[in-house]
Amino acid sequence: MKHVKRFTLKILWLNILVFLFAGMVSGQPAVHDPSHIVKDGGRYWIFCTGQGIWVYSASDSNFTNYQAEQHIFSGGVRPGWISGYVPGFDGNYWAPDIIYMNGKWHLYYSCSTFGSQVSAIGLTTTSSISDSAWEDQGMVVHSDQTWDVNAIDPAPFKDKDGKVWLLYGSYWDGIVMTELDSLTGKPIDPDSLVHLANNRCEASNMISHGDYYYLFFNRGSCCSGLNSTYYIQVGRSTSVIGPYYDKDSVMTYNNGGSVFLHSDGRYIGPGHFGYGEDRLTYHFYDGVANGASKLKVADLGWDDDWPVALYTRSYYLTDGNYVILNRNSKKALEPENGDTITGTRILQYSETGDTIQHWHFENIDKGYYRIWPVLDPEHTFEVAGCSSSNGALVQIGPYTDQGCEQWYLPYMGNGMYRIMSRQSFRAVEIANSSTEDGGIARQASYRSALNQMWLIKVPEHISAVKSPLDLQQRFIIRPNPNGGSFSIDLAPESQNYNIDLEIYTTDGRLAYSNNYRNEQTIDVTTPLKQGVYQIRISYDNKVLTQKLVVK
Repeated sequence: MKHVKRFTLKILWLNILVFLFAGMVSGQPAVHDPSHIVKDGGRYWIFCTGQGIWVYSASDSNFTNYQAEQHIFSGGVRPGWISGYVPGFDGNYWAPDIIYMNGKWHLYYSCSTFGSQVSAIGLTTTSSISDSAWEDQGMVVHSDQTWDVNAIDPAPFKDKDGKVWLLYGSYWDGIVMTELDSLTGKPIDPDSLVHLANNRCEASNMISHGDYYYLFFNRGSCCSGLNSTYYIQVGRSTSVIGPYYDKDSVMTYNNGGSVFLHSDGRYIGPGHFGYGEDRLTYHFYDGVANGASKLKVADLGWDDDWPVALYTRSYYLTDGNYVILNRNSKKALEPENGDTITGTRILQYSETGDTIQHWHFENIDKGYYRIWPVLDPEHTFEVAGCSSSNGALVQIGPYTDQGCEQWYLPYMGNGMYRIMSRQSFRAVEIANSSTEDGGIARQASYRSALNQMWLIKVPEHISAVKSPLDLQQRFIIRPNPNGGSFSIDLAPESQNYNIDLEIYTTDGRLAYSNNYRNEQTIDVTTPLKQGVYQIRISYDNKVLTQKLVVK
C-alpha cells in the first residue's frame, strides 16, 4: 500500500473502496494488496487489504470460482493493542500475508494511516483457515516518526535452511528483513535488520528458485486507478540476506531493480507480488472497468534464471502477415536495403505496400511471438548480440529459439501495441524519435513514448506506387460478388512465370490450390467458408503471402 504524503490521500482511499466494490459487481475478485495463495480444507485462500481483512476462497487455484469469506476481524471488533501503537486506526488492515509453521497458519497484517510513519504489524493464528477460529498474537514490529523504516507490508518467508524471516517496509527507508522465532512468530531481535532495497519502494516479497533468492518490490504510485504508475521490480542473490542485484548488476539497495511487471494494456499499475500453490498473484487496476482493483492469477516462468510473468494477453494477434507502423513517424519497418541476410538492420520507411515491409507473426509460446520477414522465413526479427542493454539494435538473424528472438505484444488501446523483448523486457523504438526515412529500430526501457508504440495491421494495397519494383512484389485481392468468390490481380512481372496459388486455413490446412501462367487476374470461383485464410503465391523463387478474411 503506497505510503506517501499527499493532500488527496483520504479521497484516494475512498476511490479504492469504489474500485473494490466495482470489482465485486464485475464478477471478478475485488482485491488490493493480495497475499499469496494457500490451500487449506480443500479450498484455496487469499487475504487482502480491507475492513477487518478481506478473505476470499475458491475451489481452484485460478480463482475462477470464488466466494467472499468472513472477515478476520468482523463486526468492528479489533485487537485492543492497536490503539496504543496506531492512534486513529480506522479498521482498514493493509497488505496481509500468511505462512504455515509449527501446526498453525500465521497471518501477518499492518495497521497505519495514510501519510504517517506511525504504523505496526500484527499477527493472528489459526490451526484451520476454514474454521475461522483466529487468535490474535499481538504486535510484531512497530514504527513511529523516529524510525527510518515504516512498519507495513509484512511478508513472511522461509529460506532453504528452514529459517523464517519477515520482510516489511515502505517509502521512507525502503525494505528491511528480520529473522523470526518460528515458535512465537515474532522477531528474535527486532533491532537486527537486513536492509534489502531503497528509494521509495514497498510491497516486498521473496521466493527461492534454483541457486537464487529473488526479492520483489513495488515502485511508482499506487491507488490512483487508471492513473496509477505502480510497477514491480526484482533483484536476486545467492544469499537470503543479500546483497541483491538486478540484471545490470546494480544493488537493489543502491536504487537498483529490474522491471518484472509494468502496466500492460488493461492491466494498469500491477502491485504486491505473491507466489503460492504454483500461482503468481498481484492486483491491477482494470483499464476496461474504470480502474477497478482486481486480482490477477498467472503462471510464473523463468528465462536465464530470471522470473517472467506468463499470461494470455487480452488482445493477442492472430498468426499471419502484418505491416508494422510507428505511431510517431507513421512509417513502416523493413530490413535495410531490402536485404534479409544476418546482421541487416531494421529501419523505417514510408509505407509502400512492398512485400519487404510485410512481417509474419507466429504465437509460439503463451503470448510470445516470433516475427520474420515474409520474403525469408529462415531469418527472424531479433536484438543484435542478444543484448539486454538500452540502445541495442534490432536486426535480421537466423532463428535459434532464444529470448532475444521472441516478443510479447502488450495492447495499448486505439489499435496500438508495444513490441517487447522476451529476454530484456525492453521496448522496440525508433532512435531519437526520428520521423525520417532510415530511422533506426533499437530497444530501450519502456517510457510510454510515441516512438515506442506500433500499429500492427494487415497489409493493404497502396495506390501510390513509386517504381515497377513495388508492383513486382505484391498482389491485390478484390472482392467478386459472384457466388462469394474473389479475384487476385497479379503484378505485371509475375505474369511471365508459372504461378502456384495456395490458400491455407489458420490451422495450416490447404483449402484451395491451382497453377496459372500468363494470367493478369486470377478468378477464384470455389467459394470458401467464412473465416480467416492465408493466400500464398509462388513464382520465380519468390513467395508472396497475404491474409484473407471471408465474411
